[in-house]
Amino acid sequence: MINKNITVCEYDTIMELDSGNKAQFEMLEDFILRSNTEKQSLMRLVNENGRKIIKAENYVGTVQLNDGTVIEILPKTEGKKRGDTAASRKLLYRMLSAFIDVPYEERTAADDSESTFLEFFISVFVRETMKIIKSGLLAGYVSIEENMTAVQGNILFAENIRRNLVHRERLYVRHDVFSPDRAENRLLKSAAAVMTKLSRSHQNRQNLKKILAFLDEVKSSVSYEADFSKCISSRNSKKYTTALNISRIFLKNQGYAPCSGKYVSFALLFPLEEVFRGYITRLARQCRGVSVQSEFSGEYLWNSPERFPVKPDIILRDRSTGKPCCIIDTHWKAVKSERDIPFADMLRIYAYTRLFGCERVVLLYPELCRNITGMPANGCYSADSEEAKVYVRFVPLSAGDKGVAEFLKSI
Repeated sequence: MINKNITVCEYDTIMELDSGNKAQFEMLEDFILRSNTEKQSLMRLVNENGRKIIKAENYVGTVQLNDGTVIEILPKTEGKKRGDTAASRKLLYRMLSAFIDVPYEERTAADDSESTFLEFFISVFVRETMKIIKSGLLAGYVSIEENMTAVQGNILFAENIRRNLVHRERLYVRHDVFSPDRAENRLLKSAAAVMTKLSRSHQNRQNLKKILAFLDEVKSSVSYEADFSKCISSRNSKKYTTALNISRIFLKNQGYAPCSGKYVSFALLFPLEEVFRGYITRLARQCRGVSVQSEFSGEYLWNSPERFPVKPDIILRDRSTGKPCCIIDTHWKAVKSERDIPFADMLRIYAYTRLFGCERVVLLYPELCRNITGMPANGCYSADSEEAKVYVRFVPLSAGDKGVAEFLKSI
């Protein structure tokens, strides 16, 4: 029997070619061949003992094939059995919420285990759009040209003669109407229509139909780019931010990894390294007394001539002096012992102590394993001849956003 819902974790096997899934396999293979580049490897084709296998890489998200097959790739989590997807989904929702500025609301474990990655985004869109509708849709004056039986606005004489030569009782005029048919609402309506086709959740589909009914007076967007360019952030339009962020993803049919494939109806994939970095950066901004710089550029390993640019992931600067008090490099990797720490990562983080004159630099990994062996006390590495210290720390992601924020304050 063909499995229409496939949920795996990063680097796990997605599908092995057999007589029952040949069509599915070929569709996904086409997606890989069209989307993988030198800079990104979304999934991997391997041959093991004559068996063709498709495996996940370090991209998380969802791919929906034309035959209705939904493939969901989740991050691995600490201390959970393989196949237990609830914790993986919840972790992904939390990190992505911070990464792309989508509010995350704690829900029950049952809700998290039943809601797929795709349905999560749709449910957030529904929630935010209903809030907008209840608080009142933004409206504005729209210029309309039409035939009328009374003067309203300005008469367009040339067009009136052309259209109404034998209908003297009519007048062709241009006038302004106060209408909700504006760019923000057109994009919401178009996104809701797309989501209705993609969603498999009965509750989400019902709510999307309600949204479309509320937006009945609004036209669908005919040019997404043009309408998004008209969405100017203001005090009145601030409530649209989250819904439009999600609309942009669905209407452009792409995540942060460019995807393509003639057998793919929808794909939304995010590089896990960037998601983790964005999540940590967002929570680091909650630390008091410091300013946060993300992916700082402008320094070089060699100055004469300037060669080999250096870009720390996160720099925490003292607000009073502006000097860096801590530099953090994030890496999504399962570390079980000191031997799992790449030498290149340690060299890079050590170079920051010299280039930035910072006495405290941190190599940050997710806490995906317990009882990490071979590490020094408090993960601290130092040289007798230098004051600078390098720390290897592990983020307790299972502690939730508040726990992670407290952990970052402590480093």
